[in-house]
Amino acid sequence: MSELEAIKRVLPEKGSGLKIGLGTGRFAHALGIRTGIDPSESMIQVAKRRGIDVCQALEESLSFKDSTFDYAAIIIALSFCSIPA
Repeated sequence: MSELEAIKRVLPEKGSGLKIGLGTGRFAHALGIRTGIDPSESMIQVAKRRGIDVCQALEESLSFKDSTFDYAAIIIALSFCSIPA
């Protein structure tokens, strides 16, 4: 709950968001973010059951038109990225 409260403080109060690295949709659902992307089919299935509109994709190759969303949220996904040495 403390994580959600901290994130709510920095998200815009209005507008539509895109959750990048959606996972199971736990954070997106709790934050009212209705659309997300994730590469994992198994995670996508859980997110869909939470009512999230999901696209299987990587953030490097988004297929949304410009200005489709007011903001993008990358909350935990960065912890799964590897950075070359």
